[in-house]
Amino acid sequence: MDRIQAGPDHQPNGLIDDNSSAGSSGYRMSKVALSRGIAVAILHPGLMRTSMVAFNPQGSPPQQAVEGLLARINALGFATSGAFWQANGEGLPW
Repeated sequence: MDRIQAGPDHQPNGLIDDNSSAGSSGYRMSKVALSRGIAVAILHPGLMRTSMVAFNPQGSPPQQAVEGLLARINALGFATSGAFWQANGEGLPW
């Protein structure tokens, strides 16, 4: 049996044990987070200069990507919640 997690207003805001719709897990988690005042985002480091891509000169050094991702996390708020962000601050289309 599914347990329904209720928010502060005692209204259901997500099925905690619902595994029947695994493809919607991210959507359900983001809705629960939003209802609890938590901002969410999807982050992409971009092309990084690593051995995985033969140190592609067009890529960013890993440290630069990490710094960019941390900047996106630190800037995250309800105005930017629910978006897909690249480390350099550019929004990415869904």
